[in-house]
Amino acid sequence: MLEKMLSKVEIDACKESVRQLREQEGALAGSEYTECNDGAFRLHNLLEKSLAFDRLFQDALVLACVRHVLPHFKLSMLNIRCAFPGQKAQKLHADWDDEPPRDGEFFVVNAMWLLDDFTAVNGATRFVPGSHRLGCPRVELRDRSATHPDEVLVTAQAGSVAVFNSHIWHGGTENRSDAPRTAVNAYYSRPEVPSVIDHRTALSAGTKARFTAEQIQLLAAV
Repeated sequence: MLEKMLSKVEIDACKESVRQLREQEGALAGSEYTECNDGAFRLHNLLEKSLAFDRLFQDALVLACVRHVLPHFKLSMLNIRCAFPGQKAQKLHADWDDEPPRDGEFFVVNAMWLLDDFTAVNGATRFVPGSHRLGCPRVELRDRSATHPDEVLVTAQAGSVAVFNSHIWHGGTENRSDAPRTAVNAYYSRPEVPSVIDHRTALSAGTKARFTAEQIQLLAAV
């Protein structure tokens, strides 16, 4: 958990972009990728739609954490997940459904940028430590909605970033508060894994022009 990574100005700029994009896209919001459709509000292809999120895929400290798990990687997706009041909990899941990798040979990492405080009542994410070395929770667990005896709830202030091996079993909890709980997910994968959002075609020439050659390589946008 990396704390105080975003200033209030940066948080407000991201949240304002989310508000505007929600108004603009309406029912089409999140339609670029619907496989993880749990009913929460989502936005995809953020780099094409707003400048506010540019820093979030290329922060040096976050990339160093990712590199600890994946020696070589690309950004597979940068998306918003917002749990509005009443949003039900996610089932425990991993972001990799194939067989568990051999030790040290992982495929995916997530950096979750908190735009709101994560609390015990507003849908903070639960994790099962050590489960990144186990099998797929869909196979291993009888009830993925049940409380796992080893789970921990990650609570932190807005502006923090939770970087985690995405093979770990995790899931957002129920938002029992009266306010949204919003996060930006920077999802990284090994270069050979197909991107969730193909930045080669998803990003316009004008958007690509604002990035350096190194950033374009990280986006796998060539």
